[in-house]
Parts: sequence; structure tokens; C-alpha cells
Amino acid sequence: MFDHLASELTGVLAPLRHGGGAWLLRAGMAAVFVYSAQDKLRHRPAALAEIRESGLQLPAAMLSGTILVQALGGLMLLSLTPILVALGALMLASFTLVATVLFHRFWLTRGEVRQHQLTAFLEHLVMVSGLLTLTAQQLGAC
Repeated sequence: MFDHLASELTGVLAPLRHGGGAWLLRAGMAAVFVYSAQDKLRHRPAALAEIRESGLQLPAAMLSGTILVQALGGLMLLSLTPILVALGALMLASFTLVATVLFHRFWLTRGEVRQHQLTAFLEHLVMVSGLLTLTAQQLGAC
């Protein structure tokens, strides 16, 4: 039964593994980061305030680095060159993991705030896992 189901799913999902379908999936991932980068550019004072509130040093430099990584990494996901996609995905995964630990410290909170921070933390871990999966997949394509 499971072999038949796997065969059916493989056939249905085949367009998503290669070519235009795979690019569209990467574009969906890229959109999150490119949107975030432009949003931080357009709302720079609010983005700086968020970094300052976290207690991080050099907020202007941190914001500039964040915008650069999100924009460049997001655009790299749109490349047709597997190594560039892999490098962009790895860069974004590393950035997202660090940002998640720095900005979603659920272990320091209680109640409803804790639940919100825990949910955001876990959602970001899903993004990191997806980006690392994409990295491995792209490196296998080289």
C-alpha cells in the first residue's frame, strides 16, 4: 500500500523536484527574505529600535548586515546555478538560526509572551531545516 502511495506522490510531485517547479518553490522561500530586507530598509527606525531593545551592540551595523544577508541570500535562492542556491540557502539558514536564538528567547519569558516566542522560535527552526535541506539537495546536484 505504501509503495503504491509513494509511487503516486512521486509522479504528482515530480514537477516540483526539477526545473520551473523547483524554482517556484525557491522563489517562495526567497520572497520571505527579500520582503523582510526591503521592509527593514523602508522602516529603518523601527528596525533599529528592535535591535536596540534586544541589547545587541552596534545596531546600525547589525541592521545593515541583516539587510545585506537577507537580500543577497534571497536573490541567490533564485539562481539557476546549484552552488549559488546552496550558498544562499546556507547563508540564510545560519543567519536565521542566530537571529532566532537572539530574538525569540522564549526561555526568558512567561505566559502568553512565552507561547508567542516559542511558536516563533519553532517556526524559524522549520525555516532553518528547509534551507539546510535545500542546501544538501543543491550540493547533490553539483
